[in-house]
Amino acid sequence: MRTDGSVEGAGHSGLIANRVVTAPDDGKAPVFVDTLTAPLPARALTPRAIAAITQLPLTQVEQRSDIPSGSGIYVWAADWDSGIWYTGSGTGFQGLRARVGGYLGWVAAAAGRAEDASRDPLDETSLAVTDVPIIRAIVEHSLTCFAASVPDTADQSAMEIAEPAGAAQWEKRILMANRTITGNPSVLGGSAWELKGPHWEAADLWSWHRLREMRSAA
Repeated sequence: MRTDGSVEGAGHSGLIANRVVTAPDDGKAPVFVDTLTAPLPARALTPRAIAAITQLPLTQVEQRSDIPSGSGIYVWAADWDSGIWYTGSGTGFQGLRARVGGYLGWVAAAAGRAEDASRDPLDETSLAVTDVPIIRAIVEHSLTCFAASVPDTADQSAMEIAEPAGAAQWEKRILMANRTITGNPSVLGGSAWELKGPHWEAADLWSWHRLREMRSAA
């Protein structure tokens, strides 16, 4: 650590970016989050891979008008070839537009606060305190949403491999495909201990067969 309190060679690599913890005005040297944390290596499927695996019409959402209508799935990543941080779904006529539109509103509000908010995660005005993990990640890492519509007529459960799936089941399929490839269903959210039950088992079986199919065709 330098005499000015900064950390030699500190960077923004890994899942945890630098965060300065402002020490009380008691004459003590500042405490840095870097002294408490280390980058965590993680791998995740990319939006391009998700499009290939699912064969859904995944598109990049740059503004509200780009959000597909109806039900569908969405993922957040830095770009087409970066790992996805989060996977979700929206159902119903306003499913995707309501869900993703809500995210865009929350992100805009968080980005506005981030300019003036404290960078101290122990400060009650900090973005780390005031927003959920995915909103914080979107703002801090400039993540982009990628979304695809799914026919509302599709079976929401899709217990069979060849059965057309609804948005909720496609979300499970993507999470299980990510777990099959990387060992983790999602960088943010999604616990391997929670992925139980017939719908998750069906999604796991689908992802296993689809990925083996793709490998055989490669």
